[in-house]
Amino acid sequence: MLGLRWFGRLGRASAALRLPVRPTLGGLLSTSTSLHASPSARGAMPGSGIHTPNVLRAPLVALEIRPDGTVEHREWEKNSLAKELSVTPRDLRTIDSTFRLQMPVIFTRGPCIFLQLDYFRLIVQPDRVLLFDPLHPDAQELLPVLLDRCQHTNGPAFEFRALEGVFDGLLTLMTRQLQTLAPAVRNALDLLQTSTSERSLERLLPLKNSVSVFRKSISEIHNAFSQVINDDENMAEMYITVKNETGHRIRVDQHEEMEYLLERYMTEVEEIAGELASVNTTIKHTEDIVEINLDAKRNRIMQINLMLNTTTMALASGGLVASVFGMNLLSRLESHPGAFLYVSGGIALSSGIIIGSALAYFKSRRVL
Repeated sequence: MLGLRWFGRLGRASAALRLPVRPTLGGLLSTSTSLHASPSARGAMPGSGIHTPNVLRAPLVALEIRPDGTVEHREWEKNSLAKELSVTPRDLRTIDSTFRLQMPVIFTRGPCIFLQLDYFRLIVQPDRVLLFDPLHPDAQELLPVLLDRCQHTNGPAFEFRALEGVFDGLLTLMTRQLQTLAPAVRNALDLLQTSTSERSLERLLPLKNSVSVFRKSISEIHNAFSQVINDDENMAEMYITVKNETGHRIRVDQHEEMEYLLERYMTEVEEIAGELASVNTTIKHTEDIVEINLDAKRNRIMQINLMLNTTTMALASGGLVASVFGMNLLSRLESHPGAFLYVSGGIALSSGIIIGSALAYFKSRRVL
């Protein structure tokens, strides 16, 4: 009984000491959404009053862009959006921001073109574009470009205009990132060549990591373009306006316009990748030069250390002779008038011979 009372007091004390939690924007949004959801949708555990968050059931948020330029904020549950688009929930993983570690991909499912290009997550349909994760800075920068392209009524089908807007926004972001990263790398390399210090190395390291991450991202995006171009059936399926109007897709060998569009943007991605590879090559060449300079300095320090050790050994041999004469033993030289000069001269001569012989030996072995 005493133990039960003690645990009860401890529980009441811990409840009284709980600190208030400051609500966040995401928490307020999730709370307002949960007010209109059923207990099962809110992640309620059966038979208990405890509600657990369910990330997989979070609504998908997107901006719906129409050809006339109207933009509307939309939210769906994953299953309801899958039914609306006539696709499977598994296909929606591409545009679901909760799945972070995904490779860039472009593919078609029914009347929808799915795009996940590292920066953007979109679904293109014959009469609208769904831009997911709209609060992301990259998505906000893409929106005006996409609106400008989609509102051009004169020209190719809507999906072509939407894809051009997405690819233009993608190249704009990649080019700007390259223009920001390349000068910073060059400045860091110039500083490193001028002064090989710890500060210059610390400045170069994060830039080198950024270049590596950027190169990997560009390579993955290039692979996404390449996979689509090498798949004739997928390119034929991307003519979703024709498929929506006629009820069937075009022939597999009639996708020249889509292939030209994809090849044009893939070529520009390759140009950015080439410029970034040049920056990476410059980093490696500078690192090699710095490594050679550091090796030369290290070798010079080792040579100086070797000369100092040789000199120390020669002087130590002279000190041995001096210590022998310093013993309190009679050697019959105590009364000799020139003994001090003879012994000192012999010590100096022997030390010089030892140092000269050692240096000559090291030079013959090309150590010095």
